[in-house]
Amino acid sequence: MPVVFILLCFSAKSQPSDTIKVNTDSVYTNPEKEAQFPGGKTKWNEYIKKTLEANIKTLLDDPKSNGVCTVNFIVDRDGSILVAVPLNMQGSELARVFVKAISKGPKWIPATVNGIPVKSLRKQKAIFKSSPKETF
Repeated sequence: MPVVFILLCFSAKSQPSDTIKVNTDSVYTNPEKEAQFPGGKTKWNEYIKKTLEANIKTLLDDPKSNGVCTVNFIVDRDGSILVAVPLNMQGSELARVFVKAISKGPKWIPATVNGIPVKSLRKQKAIFKSSPKETF
């Protein structure tokens, strides 16, 4: 019996690609493998940091830009960004800079389901905190 059980488990695990249909027009919120920035989280953090630093004057001049900005965006099957929308901090320079960085940045490695590239929804955060100006 144990041999049959092991064979059945193995057989069941080898069939998902035959039984799960992948819809390449759908936007997946929980794909098997998530979309990734090229180079992973480290390169993503470097890219965002560099972008924020390049816009530091406008960020410092906008008091609404202090905080955590969250952006939802869709990574297409080819890794391009279809749309990026701030979920909070609308109208702030941080939201504008962050959305632009995502939209104009390099292509992502697309998400996959059963090894097939699919559209996927991503949520990312950027934090900007300026120090209050000291007076003496």
